[in-house]
Amino acid sequence: MIKYFSILYTLLIFTILSACKQEPDTSYAENYRAVYMAKSADLQTFVFQKSAGTDKIFVGANYGGIDRAPEDIRVKFEVDQSLVDDYNNYYGTDYLPLPSGNIDFSQKEALIKTGDIQTEALPVAINFTGLATFTNYLLPVKISSVSGSVALKENLKTTYFRIEVRSTPVQVKIMALGKGGTNNDMDKLAQIIQGSEADIVVIREIDKNTTRSGAANDWPAILEQKLGGDFNTIFAPSILAYQGGQYGMAVYSKFPISNEQTYRLVANGANQGDNSERGPFTVMDLDVQGEKLQFAAVHTNANATARATQLGEMLAILGNDDGKPSILAGNMNANPNGGDSYAALAGIGFQSACLPCQPNFSASNPTSWSDMVLTRGTGRFSVISHTVGNGQQTVGGTHLPIFTTLNVYF
Repeated sequence: MIKYFSILYTLLIFTILSACKQEPDTSYAENYRAVYMAKSADLQTFVFQKSAGTDKIFVGANYGGIDRAPEDIRVKFEVDQSLVDDYNNYYGTDYLPLPSGNIDFSQKEALIKTGDIQTEALPVAINFTGLATFTNYLLPVKISSVSGSVALKENLKTTYFRIEVRSTPVQVKIMALGKGGTNNDMDKLAQIIQGSEADIVVIREIDKNTTRSGAANDWPAILEQKLGGDFNTIFAPSILAYQGGQYGMAVYSKFPISNEQTYRLVANGANQGDNSERGPFTVMDLDVQGEKLQFAAVHTNANATARATQLGEMLAILGNDDGKPSILAGNMNANPNGGDSYAALAGIGFQSACLPCQPNFSASNPTSWSDMVLTRGTGRFSVISHTVGNGQQTVGGTHLPIFTTLNVYF
């Protein structure tokens, strides 16, 4: 047996050594002796910060084959915007041509020296002025000609660059809390809000000029005053006529508010009257450093059947995802780890700011969920933090506040 394996081993070594002595097959070498762009096989993607003002991409050419360039080869490049439509039609995309005024491609000729295999890298400067963020621009750069006797590889002569610019992110902090209708210690609530350094605050279960909380007391306005004039306020009633006043939800924003709309979501076709409790819902635009951020707040019904009807209304009002940044905050009355509210909202692009998420109800023994922050817009947000407050950050209500800090990309 040992002799048998020894013979096999000897034959194997002989075969390997014989193979090593064979000359490579060069019969097809001429097919590879050509100039081409090495990055042309794949779409090249660049995402730039718009605040940088300008940046550069680089192009170049290579010589292919089993040897090196047999002569000096002059390679000329050009931008060919006519290829954008062809690319879109072929791949089913909708890229825009990068405007010629944003392109500085002054050095368009490079040399593959004799004995080398590539040119130097040529810079293409891109100016971001006027370019829309979160918009796909396409820049086709191709080899227009090569000198000498060397061929140009036609199917590898063009490189496509996808260019996108994004803004420097803006940090936004959201707080949401259900305080309980008759818990009106606005001094403490103002301290909690100011201590949190929140930019947007949703306060649920708040009275306005009701008998039980003092007919003269417009508590949403009083809280705004105690916050020192730093916030703009929207009140969204859930009960339009309650003890001579109203009951509902208030939104406080350090950012200017416009295009605000308030709604009372029905409860399974019932609760239609002014004195019936429905789901307060409001949608608005916030001016964040000159950019538009859609913000919505809600308090849905605790009953699953009623909540399903309200969710249908919400989805119709919010509409489909248009890619722009949008935030929804408030009481979803469901488990964010797969509950009905979150499943419905995911259908139009909203995702919770945490997974898994800590419960915030009840304040004394949190085992369930009420308030949450959700975001919509691919690439528009990154979550810096999401935390649940403590018992010292309530004003007698049964819910703990939640705090979510986001980076927003416009």
